[in-house]
Amino acid sequence: IGNKGVIYQDQWVQVQYDSKFNLNRDDPECGDFKIIMQFTSNSGPITIRRANVLSSEGCNLKLHPIKMVNDHPQLFIDGTCIGVVNKLPLLQIKFNQDAQERLLEFSLPIFVHKFFVPEQSDVNTFEQMYAAYNNKNEVFKLDEFIKNPSPGVPLIQVMQKIGGLMGQGIGMQALAYPNPQNCKKVVALARYCFKGKGSNNYFPIICEIEGYEEHYEQLRFS
Repeated sequence: IGNKGVIYQDQWVQVQYDSKFNLNRDDPECGDFKIIMQFTSNSGPITIRRANVLSSEGCNLKLHPIKMVNDHPQLFIDGTCIGVVNKLPLLQIKFNQDAQERLLEFSLPIFVHKFFVPEQSDVNTFEQMYAAYNNKNEVFKLDEFIKNPSPGVPLIQVMQKIGGLMGQGIGMQALAYPNPQNCKKVVALARYCFKGKGSNNYFPIICEIEGYEEHYEQLRFS
């Protein structure tokens, strides 16, 4: 989920990345992003011969020529979200090392929540939106019971952790019901934003996660 780290590693090479999303401050919902990848050898020197995008559903990607920085090849990628990112984009790298030609493939860290924009709201407004969208046939709906990740922990603390994940982790506007000190339900709201033809497009993401003391092993997610 993080914006930097190690994306790939084997006995020959380690690939580190650093990414930034929604780069245009004047248009924070534009969905533009940048990824920098650095290739560090676990053996002999590396020469990148080719970098190809094998798949990029929901994204436009532009790969820049390889640059050498402190003897490490670096690949710069500019991208724009143009739809729903159902699958992580797949990248293929061909490189030479120790007089051998090698090929590796890995997914780019372009997760769907990177294009969430928190929707400022309160619990009452959320409930009205939830009810309105719940009656629309064209909306994708999910209503499932999921396992409580920490059944031995008091339910209020579990719900507080989930609220932090939905807010700080995923980037939604997360609210505790009835209040943070006695949280029995977490509601979260965001817009998924992407570029259309000539304008920005978005659709709402509306989540409700509820816990029950009498059935603490499971949480309802809708």
